[in-house]
Amino acid sequence: MPLGLVVGIDPSDDVIRAARFEARDIDNIMFVWMDGAEIPWRDGFFTHAILTETPAALDEIQRVLAEGGQLISASG
Repeated sequence: MPLGLVVGIDPSDDVIRAARFEARDIDNIMFVWMDGAEIPWRDGFFTHAILTETPAALDEIQRVLAEGGQLISASG
């Protein structure tokens, strides 16, 4: 049984569709189409956040990141 939940957020419908297809056999992952301005999870829900670019919604990401959580920048 998988531990935890992985959530991917992106404003591109094409990116979300491709990600869902690639992860179709993984039970604990979901991809959500949104711009990140209002992330619909409670404060402190996530223990980790990985950014591939600097989002305009950085404050919202920090809101849903748990105290002591880890914010990782994977931008190139």
